[in-house]
Amino acid sequence: MLRISALGIWLVAVGFVPPASVAQPSMPSPAPTASSTTGSIRVDRSHVGLLPGGSIRIQVAGTTGAPSVLPSFDGVAAEFDGRKKQLVLTALKPGSGVVTITDTSGQIATVAVFVGPPAGAVPSDVTIDLAGWVTPDFAGSRIRAAIADAAALRPGSTLNLGSILPAGPLHAGDVFDENATVHISGNGTFVDVFGSTKIHVRVGDVPTLDPALLLYSDDPEYVATDGVLFRSTAPIDGAHPARVYVYHALTTPSRRLFLVLQTHGKAARVQISGYAAGPSTDYACTGHRATSTYLTTRREAFVAALSAEHPYVFPLSSRDIRPNELVAGIYDLRVVDGDPIQVTVAAGEPDTDLTALLVQPELPSDGHGRKGEFALTAVRPIKLSYAVGNAKEPSFEIGLGTAGGVIEFPNLRAGGQPLAGDFGVLRRLDLTLSNPTATPATVFAYGLAANGPVTTTLWFDGDDAPTEVPPANDPATPYLLKQFVLPPGETRKVTGVYMTDGASTFPMELGLTTIPPARLAASSGCYASATAPKVPP
Repeated sequence: MLRISALGIWLVAVGFVPPASVAQPSMPSPAPTASSTTGSIRVDRSHVGLLPGGSIRIQVAGTTGAPSVLPSFDGVAAEFDGRKKQLVLTALKPGSGVVTITDTSGQIATVAVFVGPPAGAVPSDVTIDLAGWVTPDFAGSRIRAAIADAAALRPGSTLNLGSILPAGPLHAGDVFDENATVHISGNGTFVDVFGSTKIHVRVGDVPTLDPALLLYSDDPEYVATDGVLFRSTAPIDGAHPARVYVYHALTTPSRRLFLVLQTHGKAARVQISGYAAGPSTDYACTGHRATSTYLTTRREAFVAALSAEHPYVFPLSSRDIRPNELVAGIYDLRVVDGDPIQVTVAAGEPDTDLTALLVQPELPSDGHGRKGEFALTAVRPIKLSYAVGNAKEPSFEIGLGTAGGVIEFPNLRAGGQPLAGDFGVLRRLDLTLSNPTATPATVFAYGLAANGPVTTTLWFDGDDAPTEVPPANDPATPYLLKQFVLPPGETRKVTGVYMTDGASTFPMELGLTTIPPARLAASSGCYASATAPKVPP
């Protein structure tokens, strides 16, 4: 039976240390009872965790005469080794309590004992295949994910790692080998596990994805039950990379959204890049953060291996989704080698049985029709030209779903609705600015919320981070995106990329003018971030 883990299924070749050898004596936190030492008796540890059948020796000092020992529960046997001055504990069955040491003068010391299964198994090795231009933070997140999945964490257990980040960005051909200190905390339910994992990071020479297909999952927008939300029908292989756009809110507790990659052939290796924001009830911020972070991370990727028997699964949030919280995710996928794959977006509890869930039909529509598959092979760029002194201000309308009266993104699913809002579509910016006058001039790129609240995310080539504009909702007031100061006689080409933000209302308008637009102030830390890494073009 295949089940979804809390941190996903990471299919790489790993070596496992047998659980009996990795479960070192340690008390899970919080401990079931407090330990104390009274008088001059001293023990070298006050808390221990043991697997059934395991044993430990604890050094004891400061006793008078031959001390007696008494366990408070029958899950552990205890005796005192007078020759070595050691308390000997042997785990018999699961349980928790204290072992009390009392010497002939009446002094006592207690040791809290927990007997149970291990919180996980520390893998001896993991191999992480990355691709592109990889930042240390991205490498660290994939290392953590690989160790967590290989560690087979028990429910409620948490993974703690020592610092294992590379010193700087990694590039194609780079190798990063390091020992990671691993602590799996059982958090009072399982025995803590300590160990180390040899990590092997390999960065491949894989180009940035240019998806030919958009897989759009936003129907039903509000999900009330477990099930399949989206299942791709078009082939996704080395010649047909795809972008997945996920936008769902869950209305019932203790569930997650999952992206599942399957092959009905023998095996495949898939390059994956992207980001999921949320869960959060701030829909505008979540939709915007998904876009802006996708733009900063789309040039760094990892490679997942899957087979017909073992799909690749990972959750789109780091925790369970509370009622009415939204998750928005954007991922680019390409088969590096192997057989074609199918993409499924599913909702379920953390221990959902995937074997049964993945064969179910898609959940019924909510009536909005925001679901389908769309070609991305002929996306129009935002192409504008403006000369200072020209009375006409050029503009480009976004998100109507039509261009010159023709549907721009027809649904490849029979009977499916066309794409509106441009969600998941990456457009190139191609601006030509000229100043034929004899004095310096400022040209402003502006946005206009023509139909309701909208946020805006662009990344101009040469900038260190995306331009992130907070919500605007006044259809009569243009707002500033970016300004350009042109010396006399200069003609300048400005390029970049633009993607619509989830939760925004479309259509909207992008344009150029010499009339200063309004400057919007961010009401939260969700917008106008300047911390993104410099990404090479």
